[in-house]
Amino acid sequence: LTLDGLLINGAIEPGGPIVLDVRHSTARPANGGPDGHRGIRALPDNHPGMRVRLESSICGPILLPELCAGVEAYNSIIENIAVRAGDNVRNDPGGSAGDSSAFPTTLVHSTVLGAVPNSGVVNQESIVGAMYSASQIFSSTRYGDPDYARLKEGVSSDIVSGAANGSALGAFHSLDEPLR
Repeated sequence: LTLDGLLINGAIEPGGPIVLDVRHSTARPANGGPDGHRGIRALPDNHPGMRVRLESSICGPILLPELCAGVEAYNSIIENIAVRAGDNVRNDPGGSAGDSSAFPTTLVHSTVLGAVPNSGVVNQESIVGAMYSASQIFSSTRYGDPDYARLKEGVSSDIVSGAANGSALGAFHSLDEPLR
């Protein structure tokens, strides 16, 4: 299932062994409020073949079953990623709700404002806000603000110019701001 060029005001609730491909779209973030009706929330049953792929998109919280095929994000901003095992939900960077190898996550030039389960994360020049204090590195974490997910001035040079080409890590790497 491909969603391209959409503004989605509610939750995307996929089910079954599908690949949900979200391109150039926004699944509105919850802005710290209740996230039950925002982002991507898989239907409660386990879906071992389900995979979510984001490309150049903004997404609220992602909640998927632990046995899904995983999440891939390229040039995207995500509020947080959590895994559900039965009634347990975990999104802390210390582990997942169940088998930590069952939920692969690939982040390439992406920004996650919150946490990502520590379960086979491949991180290529991306930022995971839970590794820092989000309020210390981002100008704003509120969707709709002009500086949403932008790095604050004075952030460590490891982040601001940490990409291989000397640009910033995360979703705004292509702006090449430190190189100007």
